[in-house]
Amino acid sequence: MTMTRRQLVAAIPAAALAVSLPRDVRAEDGRKVVTFWFGQANSDGQAALRNDLVEAFNASQDKYLLQLEVKGAAVNNLLKVALVAGNGPDIVQTAGPAYLTAIANAGQVLPLDDFAEKYKWKDRFLAPLLNTSVYGGKLYALPRDYESMHLFYNKELFKQNGWKQPTNRQEMEAIADAALAKGIIPFGAGNADWKGVNEWLMTVFFNNVAGPDNVRKALAGELPWTAPPFIEAVELSKAWYNKGYFGKNYFSLTIEQSFLQVVNAKAAMAFSGTWSFGTKSYGMSKPDTGWTSCRRRPSARPSRDHWSISPAARRCRSPRTRRMRKVQPPCSSSC
Repeated sequence: MTMTRRQLVAAIPAAALAVSLPRDVRAEDGRKVVTFWFGQANSDGQAALRNDLVEAFNASQDKYLLQLEVKGAAVNNLLKVALVAGNGPDIVQTAGPAYLTAIANAGQVLPLDDFAEKYKWKDRFLAPLLNTSVYGGKLYALPRDYESMHLFYNKELFKQNGWKQPTNRQEMEAIADAALAKGIIPFGAGNADWKGVNEWLMTVFFNNVAGPDNVRKALAGELPWTAPPFIEAVELSKAWYNKGYFGKNYFSLTIEQSFLQVVNAKAAMAFSGTWSFGTKSYGMSKPDTGWTSCRRRPSARPSRDHWSISPAARRCRSPRTRRMRKVQPPCSSSC
């Protein structure tokens, strides 16, 4: 079956259209080339993208050739330069709504409202997630993920030291202090390859110190971010860092390196998201890694990532699947 480029856009979850100069690049076999810039993905993620998205789409028709380019953490800066020069990609992943609004204001991204109506995206996406991509009354992107933060820990290390899953701040700090006394890093953490790790940690502090109700009020403009509950959350994060809870190499370790500290018993715990479950390179296949919720009440943060697409690619289609690999059964405890 011959699939149009408009159809491809409709089938890719978390896609939006980034404006670039019209072009007609063709592959050796005569097919029009559709470029897709992706952010960060380890070898497992890249293999899944190429197998389940790129190869599947390219094998489904003979009119278009989808090409994937993994740009890493620099994707946002590279995108800015490319769009200004008029040679940006057809499809692009951004790090979230805050990045999307800038290129929307610059007229470098196309609204997807017509596609949303035609392909009934409002029936296929949860409204709160879809609304994160609405700006100025127009839909500019689709959310890629629905994620939440969790506390991961080394089960064997906890067993050896008689530590139990913490259920409150006092218990959490008691374990952290005990770990420090033994020369163990309380929380494996590092932002060398992605500064968004700072955001992950503040998600935990805001939700557990300021509380989800106050976070909601702040997002709605009913409470300033400088209100006492948020100051308390920031001050606590600073105090934990100064005490050495996040180790001495936060700014020089990558996400993967810091998470492996937990797997290798160099660190007792780590705050990370649901994206860690399917990452083999994080060592999640080892049975000693357990996890538990780290929120006062169940909730998930909106997608961190969005995908965008340019006018040159507004007639595309391809299925996309995301592989998740369950490693450990969940522990029903919150902190």
